[in-house]
Amino acid sequence: MSLLSGVMDRSSVVRRHGLLWLGLAAFVAAIVFVNPLRDMPLEDDWAYAWSVERLVETGRFEAHDWAAANPVLLVYWGWLVSTLFGFSFAVLRASTLVLAVVGWVAFYFLAKHHGLDNDEA
Repeated sequence: MSLLSGVMDRSSVVRRHGLLWLGLAAFVAAIVFVNPLRDMPLEDDWAYAWSVERLVETGRFEAHDWAAANPVLLVYWGWLVSTLFGFSFAVLRASTLVLAVVGWVAFYFLAKHHGLDNDEA
């Protein structure tokens, strides 16, 4: 009986948050289609990756002069991920995708917390 109730609980979660799951599935499909995990810089990735690489090598935060923004939090996030998995453009890009999903889900539940229904959230 408890196994059946566990299955029912999971199906109700899917029903209650169906659009969230659909959006996440579309995001994953886009990732698979585009394959952003190639180990090469795109656009200005190299300038921000340079800051992560310097932090990994020297322990000091340095912003590249060419970079338009100064994303300190993202550089430290990149340092943490590079320390765990090794430095590469693919690892940094994957870590950014993880942050995107976490932010998306957090925003959804924040909207729900503030009274929006499933479709509005």
